[in-house]
Amino acid sequence: MRVTTGKNCSRLVVLVAFLAVQFVALGQEHLTFMGYPITGEMKTFVKTLESDGLWKVSGKGWFPRMKSTYMKGDFWNFSECDIVVRKPKRYKNVTSVYIHPHNNFLLLNQLIDVLDSKYGQHEENYSDVDVNALTYTWELPEGVIQIFGTTVYGQGFDILYRDYVEVDMLNHIINSINNDL
Repeated sequence: MRVTTGKNCSRLVVLVAFLAVQFVALGQEHLTFMGYPITGEMKTFVKTLESDGLWKVSGKGWFPRMKSTYMKGDFWNFSECDIVVRKPKRYKNVTSVYIHPHNNFLLLNQLIDVLDSKYGQHEENYSDVDVNALTYTWELPEGVIQIFGTTVYGQGFDILYRDYVEVDMLNHIINSINNDL
């Protein structure tokens, strides 16, 4: 008869936990943008968006800490939006897509209604710093969709689709900062 010692039992628990984490990670779905999962290598993801009518433009340096590809094109009912495909420099795959529609503030409420019907009721957060800033958020298992609205210099908003990979990375950074305080 074989007796399991505490050391062997600990190894078994660690192995089972490791396999469970891997299983959950494999089952994780990615957030989609225009029907495409936000993942994969930058070139491949950009080519997919180009095949759907978007086109590359020269970079503007909006996100200096991320590798970004700048594009233009139609998104939902917005024509010729600025669209930025992003990934943190230390990651291999795309993690988010940023959309800046031009002069379409009147469609904001319609967009919110469409996202609410697809993903459930959003959360609204008002800025403590800027009374003109409001964020609408849809938290999903696959990631987060946010609309950042402002009434400064006219009314405008930006949309950000963040896959869970980027959301987890940001949460880790925030937790590290909070632990250091």
